[in-house]
Amino acid sequence: MLILADDFFSRFFVFSQLQVSNVIVSLDERILCENARKVAEHFYVCPWNAKDYRVGIHRIKIFVEDSSHRKSSTEVDFSLDGSKKLMDLLPGFLMLTNFCFLAKLFYFNTFIWIVMWPLCIRSWTAKNYFGKIFKVLLRVTPQRIAKFSKMDHLFWPLFKLSFYLIVGPLFVGEIVPNSIGCCFVHGIYLNGVWIQEPFTYIYGTLLLISYNLPIMLFLGQQEKMTKRAVGDNEFGMRSVSKLKKTVFWLCKLVFLVVCVLFQMKFCHTILVCYGVLSLLLSPSALWAALLALWLVYQDLQYTSNSNTN
Repeated sequence: MLILADDFFSRFFVFSQLQVSNVIVSLDERILCENARKVAEHFYVCPWNAKDYRVGIHRIKIFVEDSSHRKSSTEVDFSLDGSKKLMDLLPGFLMLTNFCFLAKLFYFNTFIWIVMWPLCIRSWTAKNYFGKIFKVLLRVTPQRIAKFSKMDHLFWPLFKLSFYLIVGPLFVGEIVPNSIGCCFVHGIYLNGVWIQEPFTYIYGTLLLISYNLPIMLFLGQQEKMTKRAVGDNEFGMRSVSKLKKTVFWLCKLVFLVVCVLFQMKFCHTILVCYGVLSLLLSPSALWAALLALWLVYQDLQYTSNSNTN
């Protein structure tokens, strides 16, 4: 239906496959016309006084019934003085938000806290200029992350991969048919054109949360358990039961399986969408999965050497 308005009549079109038997018009929930007058084929008018509705936003609703008693209605908000209806919160957010900036903000905040903050824990001490700030932030940092940041054989490989992914490509491959491109966390480089894409920031954020964070939390906890199982026994303070040791190794195995399967899902997605070349040249998927295996192996070697010593 098309609704028009002037000083004396509101005009609108009504289309139906059958003959229209009744047309009712209401304005601001009040009946304006119980049977609109038909002046031409599909064209109806309803008398009204526009002076009563010059200010503010109003709603006109048209109810139609045809000869087979089928009913339909439609409603439209309008204003004669140029007033605009305020959007609801969710539609306004979806229409007015710069999602590229929002995704970038989430990514860099996640990168700072998951990648750069453990590096700061290694570098800062309570005696430097930022000592008080450092102490406050360290209190809200999980102890597992603080412990992981002190483990050179595990921290530096993971840090180097994470820092590389902020400047290097996530993967390289045939992004579109017959065109090789590079997908970075900041966008896509294809055929000499830089395409800024918010989904790459979302992918980078998910990678940090689902890959870096679990590795740091788990291996940091495993280091704590290893010291309890090995270091305390060395001084004869206490021993750990075989059941706890069994749980210790089962946790390692479950972590290894879950972490690798999660990365394999990323690998499968890249393989299906972009082909074998993209999979082989994907530091964010295949290389990250291999690094997870290597980190767990290094942790096992460290634990074995600790037990031997």
